[in-house]
Amino acid sequence: MCSSQFSGVLRDLEVITFGLFTDIPPEEDPKSRLFCELANLKSFFQAKKRLISEGECFQLLNSRFKVLSASPAQGFITQSTALFCTELLSVQTVDTVHLCPLAPHVLTTDLHQIIVLPYFATYQRHVHTGQYLCINGLECVVSRMSPNNGLVTRATTVTFDTQPLHTIKTLKLTPYAEDLPAEIQHMDRVANMHCVFEQYLVPHFKGWRRVMTQGESVVIQGIAFRVDSIRPTRGVVNDLTTILYHGKAASRRIEREKQIQQDEALARSLQDNLEPSISRIHRLSRNPETRDMLLQVIEMLHVISASGGPEGASQQQINLLPTHKITPVQLGEQGKCLICLCDFATEEVVRTLPCCKC
Repeated sequence: MCSSQFSGVLRDLEVITFGLFTDIPPEEDPKSRLFCELANLKSFFQAKKRLISEGECFQLLNSRFKVLSASPAQGFITQSTALFCTELLSVQTVDTVHLCPLAPHVLTTDLHQIIVLPYFATYQRHVHTGQYLCINGLECVVSRMSPNNGLVTRATTVTFDTQPLHTIKTLKLTPYAEDLPAEIQHMDRVANMHCVFEQYLVPHFKGWRRVMTQGESVVIQGIAFRVDSIRPTRGVVNDLTTILYHGKAASRRIEREKQIQQDEALARSLQDNLEPSISRIHRLSRNPETRDMLLQVIEMLHVISASGGPEGASQQQINLLPTHKITPVQLGEQGKCLICLCDFATEEVVRTLPCCKC
């Protein structure tokens, strides 16, 4: 029995987010269309107290909507409920859907065959990224899909994780100032924090189950947010998660400058520490091919050190990399390039990085 959704005393909704089923003509602004539809939704729900549930689809005038998220998952829309309409939805067939079970549930191959696949085979279901599903008591979330919403049919590939996702306790985010509207950039810290929360963070996270991982970034309504910290390092963001933003945006320009400084320091470190060791091996080596290869590496280090190394390798630097032909033995040990992931062929000429990875 699924006990976490649509149970207990019905309450008033704090937040609800809608999606609009439509194909926007090229000449029409999607944001303007969503803004107009939101006005229609507000008029409709303010006229009468109505009960609505997460995942529900309904028709209003000439438009069809879906409840993408709600907090709580079911309840009444009142005057105090915050309404958002942020997504355009499609009825195209989905290619792939990936499900993650929510703790304490686990998902096995047997459960996938017995419960999940028949659930989607019963009839075509519209799903979207971040959607919560309770399939015969199995609680899971759509962590990713291609495209990001659409109909799951028999042609759709449904994959899954076996290990459950736990609730993320804290998530600290910072937006990039270059992406924020000018009026928000010029606000004081308190006003900035309030505006970012109300316009971006609340509609994106409140009532949703968002799968997040340490080191990734998230784009919310065209604004890129840097994930500064997350605990645990992978899990699902829900209404129990504490989301932190301290009202100060990040700057890509400053981050680039810091990265350049770090790259220059790395280049100097390579010059100071790595070259002497390679030079010593070069002197001691009796293999002419090895000596030639090491000499090319030393020359390449000089070029990198002189340039500071922040802009990536130039063609001149690439040309300094040692080359060799792929042998049948090497092809058996490593069948593809670790950089571009293209398959090797016998006698193919390849370049070798200093770490000796092809």
